[in-house]
Amino acid sequence: MTMKASVMGVCVLVSLLTAPAVAAECLAVEGPVISVSALLPFVEQTPARSMDRILASTPDPGTRRWITAADLRQWGLAPQANLDPPGICVERQLKPLPSEDVKRQIQEALHLRHGDVQLLGISSIQPSLVPAGHLSLPPTGFQLLSADEGVCSFLWRGSIEFDTNRRAAIKVLGRYQAEIVHFVAKRDLLAGDVLGPDDYARVAKPGCPHGTEASLTPPEGSIMRRALIRGDVIETAMLKVSPVVDEGAVIRVIASAGGASVSVEAIAERSGRRGENIFVRNKDNGKRIRVRLIGKGVASAIVAGAER
Repeated sequence: MTMKASVMGVCVLVSLLTAPAVAAECLAVEGPVISVSALLPFVEQTPARSMDRILASTPDPGTRRWITAADLRQWGLAPQANLDPPGICVERQLKPLPSEDVKRQIQEALHLRHGDVQLLGISSIQPSLVPAGHLSLPPTGFQLLSADEGVCSFLWRGSIEFDTNRRAAIKVLGRYQAEIVHFVAKRDLLAGDVLGPDDYARVAKPGCPHGTEASLTPPEGSIMRRALIRGDVIETAMLKVSPVVDEGAVIRVIASAGGASVSVEAIAERSGRRGENIFVRNKDNGKRIRVRLIGKGVASAIVAGAER
């Protein structure tokens, strides 16, 4: 044998010895546990025990677990004679998230965050395969990446909730179209003016709101804290919310219990704004009731009983 042939033979032998082993095909199991029925293809005969008996837990998503012949025997199962020495490779079954479901949930989450926006598309979902579960998109996971004339690129860090109290992190990249809304004074305004529908105009332009600018509510009925020149933007800090009930006014109080509700008329002891708690007196019997103001001239009883 020549020196050249000998060297080639050694190289071939080394390459065979150092070549990476071919990854064994894994058994994909859906759900958190491995039952007897999942391992039937690897045992000699059908076990007499229940097919639903739980043998072990499935590994975490993205990892693998090996079940050996000794494990099978310990569980009362007879492994097949030709079972490979490493045993049975088991992994958690992973599936792609349905793209339409992701788009729908992203659109809903964007609407809650920014108001009237239009999702343009999802460019990436990482990881692409996840356990079957529920997509969760917390508001704190949103990050605006770039903005170009109303086209906004974003990253949303969320999670897939699966099994019981288990989560797998997920990242969604996409784009949406939005606008920034402002309310502009149509006339010179003075401190103390109560805004009406003819005092301001809604102005919208393409943009990517960082907070909840697109969800501004019209300032109609609010009171100006200071003067403002025609054409200036009306900012939230400039406004004082007008009361929804004045002292001495008659309001309707709604009390609910056990699916039933009743309403009575009462007299407000002081003025109040939406969301505030005040005391009122029942017009019929004079009883004093603590209520929460929920709208113009409407309140809900929050304390059972009454005091004179």
